[in-house]
Amino acid sequence: METLTGYKVPEELYDPKLNRAYKRTGGFNNDWSLTYAFTMRTLAELPEEALKRLRGVAGESLRYKTLSERFEYLKENPVETEVPVEALYEGLTSFAEELDSTGWETVDRLLLGRVGPEVKAAFGFPGGVGDLSQQALPGLLRMVTPGLVPRRVRPAPPARLVSGLGCKRTHLFAEPVHFAEHLVDGIRLFQNVLF
Repeated sequence: METLTGYKVPEELYDPKLNRAYKRTGGFNNDWSLTYAFTMRTLAELPEEALKRLRGVAGESLRYKTLSERFEYLKENPVETEVPVEALYEGLTSFAEELDSTGWETVDRLLLGRVGPEVKAAFGFPGGVGDLSQQALPGLLRMVTPGLVPRRVRPAPPARLVSGLGCKRTHLFAEPVHFAEHLVDGIRLFQNVLF
């Protein structure tokens, strides 16, 4: 939201209770789709004039081929507006009741007409780890964590692999940066990641 509007939404707004409400629908079992739902619903709260300007900036960003270039363009051209935080939590919570197991597809059905397909296209969503290639993800990570220099890391040693627990292999990383480095290097993401 800060990249798009210049307004930093308080992180505590997206609390565990809200996360559970979305995940209970069965359609938001990964952080990509959950973030997309939160972002689209938050954008839907903006005044129509701000959304109109955002659609224009998002449309202009599509001339860039990579997500990192698009996000850099969006960051350099925010649509200055305030996000109505007072009503946002209630709006996000009630929105969860309208969702189902189709996840982001329901988000699009309910909100894409208001927010705009240009905005969705600028996000490159739905994509996935495979679409966030070596050229895109480092730029996005630099925006989120300035100073991070992606480097190749070795897979976690066997002692750090967890098996059983009713799932396939699970990597346990010492810190989120190791997880990000695995993504940057294009190493296949395991189904379950514990931080």
